[in-house]
Amino acid sequence: MQVYAFGDSIVYGHTAPQKSFMQLIADEYGIALTMCARNGATVIPQSGNDIITQVKNAPASEPDIVIFNGYTNDAYDVVLQKLGSPKGCTASVFDNGTFSGAFEEIIYTMRQKWHNAKILYVTVHKNGARDWTVQKTLHNLAVSICRNWSVDVADIFTLTPLDTRDNLQMKKYIMGENGSHPNEEACRRFYIPNIIGKLL
Repeated sequence: MQVYAFGDSIVYGHTAPQKSFMQLIADEYGIALTMCARNGATVIPQSGNDIITQVKNAPASEPDIVIFNGYTNDAYDVVLQKLGSPKGCTASVFDNGTFSGAFEEIIYTMRQKWHNAKILYVTVHKNGARDWTVQKTLHNLAVSICRNWSVDVADIFTLTPLDTRDNLQMKKYIMGENGSHPNEEACRRFYIPNIIGKLL
């Protein structure tokens, strides 16, 4: 099985890419992984470190599965003025200066580039390092867009109890005991069980 992975440092693995949830899955299940995610990447294009650029620069050969995340690095108050309105799965032109437009453009570009690949979106856990209202808004909008575009979702935010607004969870499950990045224990306990069933 060939998997291409896109997104930000939560997919990439931040300072421990060898222990990212996708690398752990690849190592343990014999998956051929092409890691295209990068630290700091955004949904709304900014300075070239964005998910749409990753997708455009990825190999043209078709994988079995495309997996991506995205919104942690967009999750600031200013983005609430740039939410935009989803156009839906029949659209082909998007305003990627808005979150909705940029997110839909990512999915559209994946579909155009790899016609038969399954697409899986992974949400981020409830994140104590970001404003709650903003992350909840972006989570709900991203999941809604995925449903409209028939993109499968591994909804870590909703389906797991991982919530690093709780300081004890922050210390136990986050790299360096502070920030956004799940450590190996969090990947194995919360991320991988909710992702693996959608890959295999």
